[in-house]
Amino acid sequence: MQRHGFHTVALHGNDGGFFNRRANFERMGFDEIWFKEDFEGRGVKYNYWGVRDAELLNLSCREIQQAAQPQFHFIITLDSHAPFDLIDDQEKQIFPGASAWRENYFNSARVLDGLLRNYVQSLPAGTLVILYGDHPAGVDYGDFHPAIEGAAQFVPCIVHVCGRANAGTELSCASAPLPADLRVLDIINFMRHQVGQLSSGGALTVWPSGAR
Repeated sequence: MQRHGFHTVALHGNDGGFFNRRANFERMGFDEIWFKEDFEGRGVKYNYWGVRDAELLNLSCREIQQAAQPQFHFIITLDSHAPFDLIDDQEKQIFPGASAWRENYFNSARVLDGLLRNYVQSLPAGTLVILYGDHPAGVDYGDFHPAIEGAAQFVPCIVHVCGRANAGTELSCASAPLPADLRVLDIINFMRHQVGQLSSGGALTVWPSGAR
């Protein structure tokens, strides 16, 4: 990304030592890295795992809006991660007052959905946003079930270009093993094409959702 003129940023609300992410992100060559410890003294909101997602998305949005060069932001969300108890009680809209983890999965996903809506709507036109999960939520509730077929586990992947009508594309990507239809390669080729277009100005935002 840097060879294409992008300023690269990684953001995650958890501790940089978790899964050795800071050392790995540094090795990947990100220009700017934000973990929980990097937000100290900035007056941000926390849950018991780390910095709330809204704080990360607000920081990302400000940097993209004020940037003088193309931006690549890699954001790992946290609030909607299992065991789905990282949001406040007043944020529980689908199942108010819920304590059951399955119901709080939907409450947590609802909170993240609203944050992502506000984030995407605030980004400059032409910004490419890619949202994907790393594995199914493992939640069975009514007619809602994990997308699992045999050994394959499927997660959502949404590709959206801000400011373009009907630009959203939702794909289903297998976490493991990779299915034979090569949809992940389709996404990679799409990203390469978009990076070429954005090199003259724009932003690219990619984040794996913590909504498992």
